[in-house]
Amino acid sequence: MCGMLVLMICVPYFPVYVIIVIFCLASASALFSCLDAVMEKLGCGTGSFSIRNCNLSVRSLILAAVCISIAVVWGVYRNEDRWIWILQDLLGIAFCLNFMKTISLSNFKICVILLSLLLVYDVFFVFITPFFTKNGVSIMVQVALGPDASGEKLPVVMRATVFSLGSELVRDAVLHSGLWRSLFQVSW
Repeated sequence: MCGMLVLMICVPYFPVYVIIVIFCLASASALFSCLDAVMEKLGCGTGSFSIRNCNLSVRSLILAAVCISIAVVWGVYRNEDRWIWILQDLLGIAFCLNFMKTISLSNFKICVILLSLLLVYDVFFVFITPFFTKNGVSIMVQVALGPDASGEKLPVVMRATVFSLGSELVRDAVLHSGLWRSLFQVSW
């Protein structure tokens, strides 16, 4: 922990790269889990073989290679604005689905309380914190869009490209509670 704090002070953008690597690993695993369940439901054959007492499935190996490739392509081209948002959203949705599959809440009341608190948290950090910051920018939007100096963006939002009527790129809309704010700021 102390080493991470020292790295954060000496190399301020190091945590961004750590989060990107963790996102790539976790989302590749989540995408594998989601696609493997879909392939299982569709009844795709496994075609297994064994190497040194280890049974391997051909479907799992091909699926793992595809999922790792998608995560690596996203990691390499993550700053490309025209098309990479599709992969980021795919990996993010797979991550969320896998998270919901893993976490189980005991009753509906706990779910409602948790989601209500998350809504209050989100509204506070998107809409109320601009009144407390010096530059009038929302803390959550600033964290989601990344620091201006490095050009890196954290993979914690769903992104969508908003087009104008003339099919020209207007801007990226950040999809979270700030969705409405992003959409209302787009001039058509």
